[in-house]
Formats: sequence, structure tokens, C-alpha cells
Amino acid sequence: MANNVSIWHFPDVIIGHSLSQKFGSSLKEISDRDYPDKGYFECDIPAIDIDSYEVSLHGDNQRTVDAAIGICNERQGLPVNERLLLVELRMNYKNVDNLSISTLSEKEAHSGSSRNLGAFVKKRRI
Repeated sequence: MANNVSIWHFPDVIIGHSLSQKFGSSLKEISDRDYPDKGYFECDIPAIDIDSYEVSLHGDNQRTVDAAIGICNERQGLPVNERLLLVELRMNYKNVDNLSISTLSEKEAHSGSSRNLGAFVKKRRI
């Protein structure tokens, strides 16, 4: 019998995270900053601005993902396994071959190892 577990967006992970006080944002705000006048997001999905966090550590924000959002699994109508999902916004790509898996993997590894963030990121790809 298959294990019927779904993934939910779970903003409580962001709201309760220690970095949200200073680096709380939304995917809409981050997208609007990185892609002005495009309007890719219509709703505010709570996020931690990982680029701004990395800059505050005097690091290279080109080596980190753009954001982290909260997700969880759902079992019997209840949230379980709350965690951060790292998000790299790559908009308007016309050719999937222009995406580099090694570059994205490096960003994932660097972001997940950042101080105060790594403990909240589970190493599992979705």
C-alpha cells in the first residue's frame, strides 16, 4: 500500500524562524526586486530573503539561492515534518539546456551551510 503523504506550503515555518525578523520577505517582493516590472507573483508567499542574509554576512549572494519558504507534509489533515524549501527563481528561460544543474547544486549546498539556516534545511530534493 502506498504511503499517501502530500506536501503543503506552511508559512508558520517562516514566521517562527529566527531570521524572519530581519530577513522576512515574500516571493513576490524578491521576484519584483530581481525581475522588475514582470509581476510573476500575484500573492505574497512568506519567505526568507537568503540573498540579503548572505550580504549581511559579507558573503557572495551570487552563491546562494534567492529565498526559502516553509513547507510540511500532511498526514491525516495535520502538518508534520516542517522544514524550509530553498528557492532559486529562474524566470523566462526559453531553453531548459541553459539551466546548469551543477550551478544550482552549488547554490543549494552553499545556502544550506549558511550560519543559522542549515539546521532548518532538510537535505531532500522535491
